[in-house]
Amino acid sequence: INAMRHVGILPEDLSGSVTGHVKADIPLQSGVDSSKLDWLVSLDYTGMSLAKPFEGQVVTDADGSITVDPEKAVISAKALLNGIPAELDLIEPLRDEGPARSRKVALVLDDKIRAAAMPGLKPLLAGTVKVAIDKNGSGDQNVSADLTNARLDIPWAGWS
Repeated sequence: INAMRHVGILPEDLSGSVTGHVKADIPLQSGVDSSKLDWLVSLDYTGMSLAKPFEGQVVTDADGSITVDPEKAVISAKALLNGIPAELDLIEPLRDEGPARSRKVALVLDDKIRAAAMPGLKPLLAGTVKVAIDKNGSGDQNVSADLTNARLDIPWAGWS
């Protein structure tokens, strides 16, 4: 199966616990076209961390699942992304004719997390902010921030 060859992560780059199931067509005769064989890998993991950044992001303490078939890997997890709690939903195509690559990330930034990661925002922003990042296969990236539970102060504009 060797699906990890498509994403450039080696088994030794991963730590944590994993359980799973593998279903695969196994031919009982020679000469069978291996591209016609079907397979499915379903894994659940806890405490997973990557030894090196993935697409420039440090992923640690991930709990979630990955389902891999011949066309795609679908990853869903709660993890720390660069030290910030995040929910990740990723699709990684494994074939050219597979689905488009997709990256959906949701961050919940409270005052403590923002003070550590973005200290320059402290005088302007208080409360919890939800940030959603959606990057599709064409490279377009949409970012939205839900300020419903936040206070935004822009003193030079007389606005809060």
